Amino acid sequence: MKFRVGFSGSQSVRSNVLMRKVLTCHNFYQQTGGEDLSYRDEVELLRLRGHEVIEYTRHNNEVSRTTRSQLVSALLWNRRTYVEIGQLIEQHRPDIIHCTNTLPLISPSVYDAAARYGIPVVQSLRNYRVFCAESMCMRREAPCQNCLKANFAWQAIWNRCYRNSIVASAAVALLQKRAKRAEFYRQKVHAYYTLSRFAKLKMVEHGMDASHIHVKPNFSLQQAKMGKGDGGYFVFVGRLAEAKGIRILLQAWKKLSIRLKVIGDGPLAHLVGAAAIQNPAIEWTGESDLHAALDAIGRARALIFPSIGLETFGRTIMEAFSVGTPVIAARGSTGDELITDGVTGLLYDGIRPDQLANLLMSEQVDDRLRNMRTATLEDFRDKYSPERNYELLMQIYEAAEARCGKHSSTVSPPSTMFPQAADVLPG
Repeated sequence: MKFRVGFSGSQSVRSNVLMRKVLTCHNFYQQTGGEDLSYRDEVELLRLRGHEVIEYTRHNNEVSRTTRSQLVSALLWNRRTYVEIGQLIEQHRPDIIHCTNTLPLISPSVYDAAARYGIPVVQSLRNYRVFCAESMCMRREAPCQNCLKANFAWQAIWNRCYRNSIVASAAVALLQKRAKRAEFYRQKVHAYYTLSRFAKLKMVEHGMDASHIHVKPNFSLQQAKMGKGDGGYFVFVGRLAEAKGIRILLQAWKKLSIRLKVIGDGPLAHLVGAAAIQNPAIEWTGESDLHAALDAIGRARALIFPSIGLETFGRTIMEAFSVGTPVIAARGSTGDELITDGVTGLLYDGIRPDQLANLLMSEQVDDRLRNMRTATLEDFRDKYSPERNYELLMQIYEAAEARCGKHSSTVSPPSTMFPQAADVLPG
């Protein structure tokens, strides 16, 4: 657990709204991913705009030092979080609390601490864990939405969808159930935001109030700059996991001798390593820092985004646009929303590796991609600039503040919402 308070120093730009303090809460993942990077970007943006940011963070590295029963108890309602957030509120008097990822170590107890002091809460929805224990709607190497409208996520428990554990999956299912029927959606959290309209529609389909959910895409603090596109290769950047479509990408490349650069690491790294040995056209570089990755993307013919899980956004699509690189993406998720087919990229059937291979072997594909580079850069500047994103974030904060004032007298005390560890499993 880390506390950090900071301004941006002499480079800060005073915001055009009332200066306010923001307490941010985030549970970092074991492997750094898009959610972690986006959290850091938002904190930096707030500081650059002159806000004081108090950070409350935990890290999944701590999980190895806890027993399973301790983890389940913390996931449901972490008393330590409740106490420490209360201490930070007493010390810094924040105007708003902004939560990113709260599982497994922060827990919903942060909402109760905020309610005790009458502080508005904003919760970003950067995955689908409000209804999917796995978070990206995947099960056994295939897309799955069985729990989207379920009254209780029994299938998530049976299939060990969270941390490959029946007990931990049951805890998440119980958390989802209680959040849906208690004050979370109506009072405890005063504004949610998703990263795309697609993600918002899924949350509404699950049962959340559409008027309570805003849409704010990711953004990049990197200055937009046209890449040369002269590398002669296609590139994949991301976690080497089933949901990201890496297996389908490798199957497609069995038919191809075109150069492919793979940047990233993850549970399917062994498949990528084996494919790189068998096919000399495939180069696997492992993980890379952002600047090196952007350089590789900028030189690529196109970024390939083969995700088959339900994405809430697609951060690498935005990063490709920031260097003028078009994107070839699977249909059926946010690719349809972020990419204008034939203008800023190309779309194909995501579960068909042969369709991806045929698309890449089609005539004039290089000319089509080359002619898209200016449009992709313009799309980035229009939609994903820090300036535009800050405006949207302030609108969300103001909506949360207004809703908090409306409901501040009706919130329930913490003890009515969540059990202690003995009540983990449903009866």
